[in-house]
Amino acid sequence: LHLSPWLWFLVGFTPLLYWLRDARSRRIGAVFVVATALFGAFGLHTTVWSAYQKLVGRDLPHGYRIDISDAFYQAAFDLSPQSIKELGYNPLPHYDWEFEGRGNAERVLIVGAGSGNDVAAALRSGAKHVDAVDIDGAIVQLGREHHPEHPYADPRVTVILDDARNAFKRLQPQSYDVLVFGLLDSHTQLGASSVRLDNYV
Repeated sequence: LHLSPWLWFLVGFTPLLYWLRDARSRRIGAVFVVATALFGAFGLHTTVWSAYQKLVGRDLPHGYRIDISDAFYQAAFDLSPQSIKELGYNPLPHYDWEFEGRGNAERVLIVGAGSGNDVAAALRSGAKHVDAVDIDGAIVQLGREHHPEHPYADPRVTVILDDARNAFKRLQPQSYDVLVFGLLDSHTQLGASSVRLDNYV
């Protein structure tokens, strides 16, 4: 449901007040429940609880950073020609390298599309259609709201919220000029292991 913990504290603790015997105990219990909910309600940055993980978003000078479970995961950067010209260099050239020499890449499939950097790069390269697959709709939504280039607002982009392996089975038979494996790894679940989700996909 993408609901914050403070609401679950209320849902979980409020029924326990029933077992407190007198009015004074119930008042003290109610204060405890409200204090617990308030403790979980306030944060310095945007916090979203997806079906999979805790996402914390914060503004950057030229983009938007997303942490998962308090560890850095990805950042949505403005890598448009205008921004690169202002910076004087491209801080993340590998996004454009994916499409170098592929000016005729009309159809692009991106799995693990995340907040949209690969999608933005495909659009900058002139792709006529991009299928962007990601399992976590909350990350895609953060990209919709905060990516400086707004790639998910482009009519050439179709977002598919699905597991990459399942998406391969469900996509209509067609050919793609470029297939990009984006941010497929679960990061904190398997990040300390040599096993990555990319291998299964």
